[in-house]
Amino acid sequence: MGSGGGSREGGATIAPAELDLVEQAIWRTVVYSDIYDYPLTLSELHRYLEGAALSQTALAQRLAESQRLATQIGSDGHYFFLPGQDKQVQVRLDRSQEAGRLLSLARSYGLWLAHLPFVRLVALTGSLAMANVSQGADIDYLIVTAPGRVWLARALVIAVVRWAAWRGAPLCPNFILSEDALHFERQNLYVAREIAQMIPLSGMAMYRRLRAENQWTERY
Repeated sequence: MGSGGGSREGGATIAPAELDLVEQAIWRTVVYSDIYDYPLTLSELHRYLEGAALSQTALAQRLAESQRLATQIGSDGHYFFLPGQDKQVQVRLDRSQEAGRLLSLARSYGLWLAHLPFVRLVALTGSLAMANVSQGADIDYLIVTAPGRVWLARALVIAVVRWAAWRGAPLCPNFILSEDALHFERQNLYVAREIAQMIPLSGMAMYRRLRAENQWTERY
């Protein structure tokens, strides 16, 4: 496919004017993943499609038939990326291999965290949840605690983090929430992706509650 591109104004990504609304949604989804050097499969592009609702079959047809999209999105037949970014495919494959190495470690420490008092949910987030891990990356977690126990649970979690660091495992609990405050006030594409991509390790009932409390993520 050929080359093309949109622009950025005031930090916002401006889609190429020649694309219709559905094509702009497809393009923006690919652009967002490009930030993380993460080309998308068709099913992933459908799952994370931002700002349009269409079936995976309709999406595949639009990608195959639109000459306008052909100038704005590249593909190797399996992954979709911005023009000239085909090298991202190998980057993704390499990072996926690194993620496989870290995943068992992340699950093991996740179970330690899950057994702490007052912890109701432990989920993987960030790059490991996407299997897009570069060397030296942290293992990110979202943790939900019992009501009124966030600070006590956080202190226990930090103790595990320090113990893990001593053993060479870089844990990062980047979200610690109370079960009576599951709704995210900050509503944007980044947070929506974090919620959609997380991998629950324990506390499935609480995970379902968290997703139900944040149905706004379906807009992204």
